Amino acid sequence: MLKISAVTLYKHGLGYFQRSGESASATLALTVPRTAMDDVLKSLTVLPGAGATVRSVAFETPDDRNEAARRKPVGLSLIELVSAFVGAAVRVEAGGREITGRLGELEIETETHLKRALLIVATADGIVPVPVAAITKVTLDDARARSELDFALSRRRRDEATALLRIDLSQPASVDVSYIAPAPAWRTSYRVLIEPTKDGEANARNVFVQGWALFDNTLDEDLDGVQLTLTAGMPVSFRYGLHQPNTPERPLVEDANRTVAAPLSYDHIQAGEGNDYMLAEEPIVASFAAPSAKRHRAMSADAVAASAPAAASGSARDALFAYVIDAPVSIRRGESGMVPIVSLRDKGRRELIYNHNKHDDHPAATVRVKTPSGLTLESGPALVVDRGAYGGEAIVPFTIGGAEMILGYAIELGVTVTRALSLREETAKVTFQDRSVFVETRYVSTTSYEVSSMLAEPVELVIEHVREHGWSLQTKPEEERPDLARFRVAVPARGRARLEVIDHKVERTEQDVTGLTGHAVRDFLKHRLLTETMATTLDAILKLEAQVLDLEREQKQLADQRKTVRQRIDDTVKSLGPLDAARDGVLRDRFVAQLDTHDKAMQALAQRERDLLARIAALNAEVAEAARGLAKLQPA
Repeated sequence: MLKISAVTLYKHGLGYFQRSGESASATLALTVPRTAMDDVLKSLTVLPGAGATVRSVAFETPDDRNEAARRKPVGLSLIELVSAFVGAAVRVEAGGREITGRLGELEIETETHLKRALLIVATADGIVPVPVAAITKVTLDDARARSELDFALSRRRRDEATALLRIDLSQPASVDVSYIAPAPAWRTSYRVLIEPTKDGEANARNVFVQGWALFDNTLDEDLDGVQLTLTAGMPVSFRYGLHQPNTPERPLVEDANRTVAAPLSYDHIQAGEGNDYMLAEEPIVASFAAPSAKRHRAMSADAVAASAPAAASGSARDALFAYVIDAPVSIRRGESGMVPIVSLRDKGRRELIYNHNKHDDHPAATVRVKTPSGLTLESGPALVVDRGAYGGEAIVPFTIGGAEMILGYAIELGVTVTRALSLREETAKVTFQDRSVFVETRYVSTTSYEVSSMLAEPVELVIEHVREHGWSLQTKPEEERPDLARFRVAVPARGRARLEVIDHKVERTEQDVTGLTGHAVRDFLKHRLLTETMATTLDAILKLEAQVLDLEREQKQLADQRKTVRQRIDDTVKSLGPLDAARDGVLRDRFVAQLDTHDKAMQALAQRERDLLARIAALNAEVAEAARGLAKLQPA
């Protein structure tokens, strides 16, 4: 099989494998894990040299996913073989003679102390039972039966863990083969060394970052002198079932019976239906390192950099970034490897950063450093060495070239931050349009940060203020993005400091001007949101509206009264019905008089209701006119 010459590993569990070599034959074999066949068939590329071409690629067909189309393989026990090849032409050698005929069934005689198996052979002269114990050889003279037996033997011989591909070329040639296949994701780990600068600037630090890549060889072969590339980023990748055949089920269509069971009828159908800074998300625990033993070399950036210079060249590949390992890599089967791929040295800054979502009481000790342009860092754990001693641990986030990263590696227990919130609301503005009043309410949130320090030296604390959606900052920050703002606070030695951050937002509501209350009008006047003239006009509107409400209540009462009178009229009419004009004249006259009285009352109520409706309409017109005048009175 061709030797692996290059491997590219990705973070999402995929590898790109390249094999190269000379093929002495026009046919060469490629063995891959059976689980990788879908990916191999999706990506296999064969590049022969010397003018050769690829004629075909053959591979074993696994069982069909469709149970109905699955082929039952031939069993290899004597009973299964005889049952599979009944009727096939055979030559049976037994007891020194050869029997030629067609294969029959296998009979088993059961006696008291003995079981004897007989093979039945149908010859030209008749049926011959042959004791199985005496058989020395059975030859299949049937070509189809021999083919079935070869197929059964090849399936039993196959390795269930691997699959074989046969590549047929037009002639022997040198060949380059490439394909993708599942592979363990490569990982990264970092060593971050923090040292004071020579100029003695308080928070400035020399920062050295060394990155190591870890990868595994899970193949069934050694990797010997391969070109290794490790790719950062997130390429689109998916599985697609190409290896497993699938015969779709088709519907069974039968001849229809051409009879009519009933008369045909049809129903009528009617037509018409900013820079992203972050701390590591893992819990950070402060630790105190013991002094290094004198026999150990000092842990310095120069010593670490010299011990393992970066062995990779980085290059951007559009959305991806590749670390190409400079020297060939050899990793035995079942082993893993580790190579240095990043060596970054730059001036950074040590900062104490407080964020109540990450730690409620104390700030984190962090180091901020900018990555050079053209270098991408994959995410991974980092050991932080501060002034030669263990300082803590952090997570390096995925960082593109030219961006800053902030690594939080310890909690500074010597500084305590207490956070308090207060909220107030006030009406900021009132405007009028037609009969609508728009009220703007201003909400002001004040966050107080009280800082106390037990440290012997003054420190500068960075407070990360978490911003809520829809709120605007009134206090100017040093850095900000939509969800976060940073403020710097100078904290004296063994002293205290305070920061107030004010956020605000304005909400605008609409309601009918007549829905305002006298209390609301007085409140608007108190906060100088209305002039005296506007307040007088608004008060007049509210009085007019009060009259309208009184009239509407009266109108409702009239409706109830009309209902009562209507019921009396109906009752009177029912009483008049059975009375005789000659016999019951007096009683009938009395009911007629009542009916006349009810009718006059109904007419009076109807007239009063018409008067009320006219008055209500007139008052509403006055309200509308006053509301338009109110809109004109407000400042431009």
